[in-house]
Amino acid sequence: MKHYGFRYLLVLIVFSFMFGCASTIPMTAKMSDIVVMGIKNNSSTSLAFEYQSNITDGIIKPCGKDNRGPQSGHRGYSHTENATFEKMLKDYIGMKFVAIDNSSDTRLKVMIRDFWIEEYSPDSAGSQFLAVMGGGKINLVVVANLDVVYILTDNEKTVNKNIKVSSDSTHVWVSGESFHGSGNIEYRVAEAINGVNSKAIIMLNHFLESNKL
Repeated sequence: MKHYGFRYLLVLIVFSFMFGCASTIPMTAKMSDIVVMGIKNNSSTSLAFEYQSNITDGIIKPCGKDNRGPQSGHRGYSHTENATFEKMLKDYIGMKFVAIDNSSDTRLKVMIRDFWIEEYSPDSAGSQFLAVMGGGKINLVVVANLDVVYILTDNEKTVNKNIKVSSDSTHVWVSGESFHGSGNIEYRVAEAINGVNSKAIIMLNHFLESNKL
């Protein structure tokens, strides 16, 4: 049996040395080249687009591996996922469709149902303890998760699709070292979030193409 709970505790001890309060994630709304290259322009269909979200920008505390409960004592991260994903969606829609018309019979609604971050170490509890107490490295994995619904209405016919996607990044914490700029774990969190947002838009693109748009 894997003692993930003890591993989380050690990781939280590490974080308590590194930071005392919530830190800001340097998020980006830039779409990956894979997303942009996969967009086929639709000049024959006008589209009415709507975005909704069940999440709010602010502080988010990561969960452990396969555990939706926020890690107790974690400082948390300040994020703008709601605004960032909305901008990426609007950029994508603007590239995909020439005509955006709120009165169109072809309507697309995208809704974020949930967003969460997992943060854990795959290292053994013993090696983490030695790294914290005697110096060494701890490998950390950050996983961003997104639960999104696509609702397409075309001439009174409605098609729904719910997708759950994730993207991960890794960070190496070294005892006694101070990280700045892109070496901070916040950049790894931002990387994972941008990755999951890009995956969600790729899935949206596939969804629209499968419905001949």
